[in-house]
Amino acid sequence: MGPPKGRKRGPAEREKNLFKVQVKLIPTDEVFTLNQIHNDMKISELKEYLEFATGLPTHIQRVSYLDEGEMLDDTDVRSNDIVPGATLHLRVWPMWTTLIEAVAGNDIDHVMMLGVTNPTEYRSPNSDYMTKRARKAWLEERASVALSMAANRGLEKMCLRLIQSGADVNSATQHGRTALHIASAQGHGNIVDLLLEKGADIDAEDDYGETSLSIAERFGYKSCGRHLFLFHWQQRAKKVTPARNIPLKPHQKTDSLYPVWKRGGKAQLYVAQLDSPGEYEGTGLGAPKRGMHPSLQHKLIRDRVFNANVEESSRHESEEGDYFPDGTDSMKIELPPIHTDQQIKMRGGRVLKKPDTHQEWLQKIKDAEEKVNEEKRKLREEQKLKRLEEEEKKKEENERLGYERWLAQRQQEKADRLSRTVTATSRSRRDYTDREDVETEDGGPQTIGALRAYLRSLGRTKTGVPYEKWLNDKEREVNALPVGKLKAQA
Repeated sequence: MGPPKGRKRGPAEREKNLFKVQVKLIPTDEVFTLNQIHNDMKISELKEYLEFATGLPTHIQRVSYLDEGEMLDDTDVRSNDIVPGATLHLRVWPMWTTLIEAVAGNDIDHVMMLGVTNPTEYRSPNSDYMTKRARKAWLEERASVALSMAANRGLEKMCLRLIQSGADVNSATQHGRTALHIASAQGHGNIVDLLLEKGADIDAEDDYGETSLSIAERFGYKSCGRHLFLFHWQQRAKKVTPARNIPLKPHQKTDSLYPVWKRGGKAQLYVAQLDSPGEYEGTGLGAPKRGMHPSLQHKLIRDRVFNANVEESSRHESEEGDYFPDGTDSMKIELPPIHTDQQIKMRGGRVLKKPDTHQEWLQKIKDAEEKVNEEKRKLREEQKLKRLEEEEKKKEENERLGYERWLAQRQQEKADRLSRTVTATSRSRRDYTDREDVETEDGGPQTIGALRAYLRSLGRTKTGVPYEKWLNDKEREVNALPVGKLKAQA
């Protein structure tokens, strides 16, 4: 954003000393960047710059730097020790704080209750002591400030509501800047269109002689400048009245019924030069065509041969006469006799075919559509068959993989079972070698039965005693009983 116009300085000097500062609007906590600040800039010029940046008129601005003390307008940036990148504080007078906060917050209903319309119920400590004229001016000023801030921030609905409530679109600040100047400086094309539609003066100039168009161009908003330029052009076009009684040129006066050409014996065409000296004479825009167009000849012959349409022929003859309004004869066309054959071979080897009737043409269209539909149907069937084959293959593959997986699982289970049997057998053998050998009564080895083999396979209990020991104890107990007692128990 460029600075407002002020003291003239050389380009080299300005490019060398320009820097940026930040400005914080205390009531709303908004931060604005001023890009082109120099040490010789007056505080009054800085406030004019802020008028474009914030939309606040200079007379309600209070700018401070390191403390809350307001900087004087006659001092410059250097005397206030403002350095590049510094943050300035912008405050307003207390009677404006509530309105500024409401506009910045885009609270339309609240803004309309803060004394921007006439009449209004809004009161201030001083408004009750104002005269009727002073109160009206006070309300108009508040509406103008609200409209400038809304235009600065691109709040279209708020601008429309303020204007409909009576805010003056052409009200200006102390430096002659209207809401249209403020919106143009920010590049808000929609606000510019709205203000112009509601009667904003596009030619209004500020104290430096700048219009909204020049301000938009200076701040680099070309799109906004195009909006203004187009509206300005339309306004100027409305004021222009068309000229009357313009003298016509000689070729404009000549009627088409008055011949200004002559035809030669070998299709030459001679056009009379009736233009006055100084007028371009390189074309014969009013000259007729040299003869009938080949497409028209072909159509005429085709109708004469196949249709024998007298009315059509007479129409072509009238068209042919339009080409030669001076009454000269056209090119003689030798037409073949009328036949009903589907095609006729003309002179030069060209074949003239009978044109299709509407029903034949319509039938061809239907046949073409049916052919396309049939091809689409065949394509869909092929895709369906292909999809079914792929699904069948996938199913077979899954079944094959399922059987192989089941077979591998069975083999694995068999191998695990065999491994467990081998392990149990080896453990039983190890337990058998650890215990005392069981002998029969005659001292020979005892034959191992199924129960003993099973107990050996179980190994030992948690206390470390073999399960087979229980069977050995039972056998010893049975052997110790007398024979008669055994028979009685049996």
